[in-house]
Amino acid sequence: MKLIHFRGLNCYYNCIVSIAGHLGADYPLSFATLWSETDFKYDPYRRAFLTKRMLINLDAQGAKLTMLDCDSPQQAEDSLSRFDGGEFIIVGMDAFFIPWTPLYGLLHGPHYFMAQNAAAETLNCFDPTYHRSAEQIARRDIIDHAFDITRMERVSENPAHTQASLSVAREAREILHGHPDLRRKLLADIAGCSQGNENHAEMLARYVDTMISNRYLYRYYLQNRTSGLDADYLFPDRDFFAGWAAVKNGLYRVSVSSGNRTVLADVRTQLGALLDWETALAERIISDISSYCDAPSL
Repeated sequence: MKLIHFRGLNCYYNCIVSIAGHLGADYPLSFATLWSETDFKYDPYRRAFLTKRMLINLDAQGAKLTMLDCDSPQQAEDSLSRFDGGEFIIVGMDAFFIPWTPLYGLLHGPHYFMAQNAAAETLNCFDPTYHRSAEQIARRDIIDHAFDITRMERVSENPAHTQASLSVAREAREILHGHPDLRRKLLADIAGCSQGNENHAEMLARYVDTMISNRYLYRYYLQNRTSGLDADYLFPDRDFFAGWAAVKNGLYRVSVSSGNRTVLADVRTQLGALLDWETALAERIISDISSYCDAPSL
């Protein structure tokens, strides 16, 4: 099992792509539509927005996730009993009860790792986030404390969906189609945070954080495709991602204090400039597509 962890992935997606790669899925292809994604799933337990498209794209490659019941100890025990000794599963638990994490016995917080059935009372554990591959955890701890038990299985592939997703030109058109509305909505939402609704800024910061992750993953996809497209030129690390980080951090700053109209104004200006830059980039890709893309993926 190769443990996969790079920028843009959180502990949950580290596990997903690690198992997908182990099953033979070409997981970078699952990032091919993430630049234009705006309809995220919100997970209240983790207080985070999550990409939907990545899982849809993995499913099309024949790597399907299925969440199993673990709302009670009995359900968790029944779910664990379904796995043979060779299958990797994804477990979400409070890090307070995970021995190899820095939060063990100290602080509470959600964390994901992979596990395999081993002996009757223990599971072998693998954690890409902390680069750990020789850990064990008591079965009883998972039964008592897991909030998520998920398996990934091989299913029939959908090559038509996968092939359609690979078009950089198509993704650029999605940006041109969606960015005007996204720009209006986000700028209006940010302006609203100055009217006694500072708490909303935290939700916006979490939403922007997912947009940032998607852009890192889309950049990873571009870097790993065989074409003439220059990912470093299109998504330069320093200025582009620093600008997005400034928007996120500004929103978090607003969420913990009032009277930040100047910060909000700066955030709106920065965000507007970033979305305008992405729109111009999408226009450039479409107008000179032969310079960036190989013909079969148009």
